[in-house]
Amino acid sequence: MQRLLFCIVLLATLFVHRVAAQGIHVSGTVRDSLTGKPLANVSIYATKENGTVTNAEGHYTLRVRATTSTVHFRMTGYKEITRSLSRDTSVHLNISLTPIYQSLEDVTVSTKQKGKYTNKNNPAVELIREVIAHKEENRIDAYPTASYEKYEKLCVYMDRFPHWVSDNKLLEKYHFIFENKDTTKMPGKELTPVFIEETVSDNYYRRHPEKTKAIITGQKKIDYGQFIDSRGISSIFNRLYEDVDVYDNQVTLFTRQFTSPIADMAPTFYKFYIRDTILADNGDSLIRLYFTPRNTADLLFTGTLCVTMDGHYAVQQLSMRNNKHMNLGLIRDFSVKQEFTKDTTGKYFLSSSDVIGDFGFTPNGAGITGR
Repeated sequence: MQRLLFCIVLLATLFVHRVAAQGIHVSGTVRDSLTGKPLANVSIYATKENGTVTNAEGHYTLRVRATTSTVHFRMTGYKEITRSLSRDTSVHLNISLTPIYQSLEDVTVSTKQKGKYTNKNNPAVELIREVIAHKEENRIDAYPTASYEKYEKLCVYMDRFPHWVSDNKLLEKYHFIFENKDTTKMPGKELTPVFIEETVSDNYYRRHPEKTKAIITGQKKIDYGQFIDSRGISSIFNRLYEDVDVYDNQVTLFTRQFTSPIADMAPTFYKFYIRDTILADNGDSLIRLYFTPRNTADLLFTGTLCVTMDGHYAVQQLSMRNNKHMNLGLIRDFSVKQEFTKDTTGKYFLSSSDVIGDFGFTPNGAGITGR
């Protein structure tokens, strides 16, 4: 009888252990309660050691122990939600998270911070960390394939063109160039256009296997004939004005590499401040962030970012320039302005980029401006 009782207890224990080991399979979709759009990278967890995140479509799956009673849903900018679990082995939970960013509209934010600047408990740093965490889903790499048309215009201007050059008899046939001066394009500068190149191309991208291709469909540029190497000028300035991708850790500009304000280690090199909240033309709420270098001698930018608060934390506007303390040699000043437009899938893509560089030997003397 004792042996029989021992066997019954042992079998019961093994059965209970097997049921517990099977656990509960939890799945579902997480969406924004206002827009109804799926939210990516939402944290779902039962304990700190047992959790997952939603994918780009807002879907998630999580296996928890049979004894687990609750599951938590958390994302920065949204109210955290806790849901109870039934004893079923499979539970489907569709969740709607409510944004809490509207409260920022009633807060007056100042860049004058009391005490020493710190990343700890800094809402601006927490926001930029979300932008960094969502970089991959906001890049062109997030698409399996992509195609777009690209129009580029490169202009080179002389600022304060020396009279001994414009009056030279060898350039008499080009005298009309020196008569077309522009004083409105850039305040304080007297610009004379000396080179213009326009290019239209069809661009294609494929993720697996990764490949990019650009087909030039049209090109027009100034040709001065044998006296000036127009092809050489074009090659030099196109090398200086490479495409600016703020989502890269390093931004190559004027043959130098600058650390992006949303690089993986950006909070180590930059100070961030929340300026205000704004409403985009398409109705999206944005937060404007101001950033400035911790060390002004490093190759870092100064400027502002407008970040979407729809759960994707995409860059919607970008304005940045060099800080006045860095040594860039002949580069006296530069600026970068970019705008991103929402497509039909809800993602933001680069729609315009304006890069201006000013070159010269002296701070206020004659120079060259490229745009």
